Amino acid sequence: MSSSRRDRLPTGALVSLAVLGLVLGLVAPVALAGTTIKPALVTGIPAQVAPGSFTATVTITNEAPQQQLGSANLTPPSGFTIQGAAASAGTSTISSNTLQLRNLSLPPGGSVTVALQMMAPCVAPTDPSWSIRIKQSNNFNGPPGNDFVLDPASTTSTTLSGSGCVLVFSREPASAQTGASITSVAFDPSGASVEVQVQDGLGHLVDSSASITIGIGVNPGGGTLSGTTTSSAVGGIADFTSISIDQPGLGYTLAASSPGVTGAESTAFDIADVVVPCTTGSTCTGAESNPTTSVSVTASSGQSDGVLTISLLGNSDFQCAGYIAYSTPTEFNVTAGDRFKTVTIRLDKRVVNQIPDNGAAHFQVCYVSPNAYTTDGSGNPVSFFDRNGDPIYPNQPGLLPDCNNTSSNPPCVLSRNKDKAGDVIVTFLAPIGDPKGRI
Repeated sequence: MSSSRRDRLPTGALVSLAVLGLVLGLVAPVALAGTTIKPALVTGIPAQVAPGSFTATVTITNEAPQQQLGSANLTPPSGFTIQGAAASAGTSTISSNTLQLRNLSLPPGGSVTVALQMMAPCVAPTDPSWSIRIKQSNNFNGPPGNDFVLDPASTTSTTLSGSGCVLVFSREPASAQTGASITSVAFDPSGASVEVQVQDGLGHLVDSSASITIGIGVNPGGGTLSGTTTSSAVGGIADFTSISIDQPGLGYTLAASSPGVTGAESTAFDIADVVVPCTTGSTCTGAESNPTTSVSVTASSGQSDGVLTISLLGNSDFQCAGYIAYSTPTEFNVTAGDRFKTVTIRLDKRVVNQIPDNGAAHFQVCYVSPNAYTTDGSGNPVSFFDRNGDPIYPNQPGLLPDCNNTSSNPPCVLSRNKDKAGDVIVTFLAPIGDPKGRI
């Protein structure tokens, strides 16, 4: 009797166990449903693009068996920029370079397409993967189980192709005075600034904020570049508004560089010691000197406005046959647009005394010109003959003849004299446009 009592269970206990078993039976299916995989397919993200602007049509498809697809965030790889987006459903917003899609309400099998306007960087990112998160809720809320997973067939990364970006001087530096601002307008410190662009391999402007630095490329005068030499591009364009060079020289260039971008070198320009404005129909004068040499110039009246420039370069890159240089020869450069020039050079007696035969007649002008000269009266470009009777051709240096000797047309020497102080003074005529000489 006692054993039969031990084997019996109260009716209430049996009911309780049955209810407990039912509850336990319901818990497992609910947990399994909460972690049901909801796949989504993303297509249209380009696998490879060139630096610069590009477009893409991205499609998101709901592959879940029952749940709707409500919202998504898409963030491109580092350096890529989303510039615009238009979605076929719901709303699209760009925030901190993330495309936010909301209120999509896509049923199973439904899809949304997004037209993207993009800008690719010049330097490939370390990780080319897009960050993509897709949720069931329309407002991008909910626990982790609310997230969709990407179908492995999705496209999710973008790499760079082509030759990358290059720098281009879109406004080249022009000639300027020593220490004055170099602009894109010759001898005009208030002219449009020097400008460098970031372009793709096809010559298209790249919307870049790259840091661009300029320095001296070819440095014929041993100058130093001063001012703001580093500028961050805005929309792919960097301006350099306050740069200058402290030494005169012929044929300077600027070099532009930026990390990860192919650099550029500018066209050549000159830096002059003296710059004198010349107005139409009037003569203009200027002078420059160093401890051993002085140069004074009178430029004839011209048919247009221009400038007279004078530079003492302190070096020489050309030689003349029959020319005897003293220990510190000075190269000079004189330009005056469409004007003829009378140039007077004075050599200090300390220089004169360096040469054993230091009579005035021994001091010659070694001269080089880009021009051929018209000596036959017909306007045909022909050579002229130097002091030694040798023909002089364009860009070939030679000793200037006397004006009363081989030719009376410039370039030729008017006079050679020595004053009471022992200085030698040489005066010569220079034609239109001729650049340089030495004495």
